[in-house]
Amino acid sequence: MNLSLSPRLPGDRAFLALVAVSTLALTVLRTLSMDPITRWWIPLFEVAVLARAVFPVAPWSRLRTHLAIALAFCLAGDILINWTSQGTYCIVFFAGTHLNLLWILVRLRRPVRADIPALLPWCVASLVVFASVASSLPKPWMAPVLAAYLLLLDLMVWRALALLSDPRPGGALPLALGGVLFFATDHLVVLQILRPATIWVVATWVCYPPALALLALAGRNLATTGTGTPR
Repeated sequence: MNLSLSPRLPGDRAFLALVAVSTLALTVLRTLSMDPITRWWIPLFEVAVLARAVFPVAPWSRLRTHLAIALAFCLAGDILINWTSQGTYCIVFFAGTHLNLLWILVRLRRPVRADIPALLPWCVASLVVFASVASSLPKPWMAPVLAAYLLLLDLMVWRALALLSDPRPGGALPLALGGVLFFATDHLVVLQILRPATIWVVATWVCYPPALALLALAGRNLATTGTGTPR
């Protein structure tokens, strides 16, 4: 199976250039806390990502519908963070993103018992992050919510990497890499909020734009609901 981002489409080079520029610029601007610029740049970049995910419109599938919904939820969450005072509730939208991604990934590669050991390292990584921030959570109810959210991320990245085993469905590589970067991004955001440090800000924005771009580019390979071969 070809793991490249092919087939190439008009505008791919411009889109990849936008991703590279946005990754560098947002990393620098976020590190310098230049929010008047980033509050515009982030949602506009995500609009471009969403547009890339739905182009070309044909052929379409339920998988592509869920990908578009996932990226739309991500856009909504970032608008909430950047343009309202209710940024705390962004977790609802980001959870919606990961639930839709998980739906796609499970459809492409259904889990079997032999896959379970591959989930454990991701759970351990999440447990380490959870343990490091649990004492900083301002309200008791946030602990189970955060634990559930981290488990959702574990399941998402677990199924994303399962796509790399043969036979590989279309879009396996960008979906897997996007899943890993998304997993990293959300864990880094948790650390950034509850254990503030510049390194978490830098690492977050190095990972986040490429994660979104990879998912968007994978969309063209989700042409039919039969792209995955369950094991």
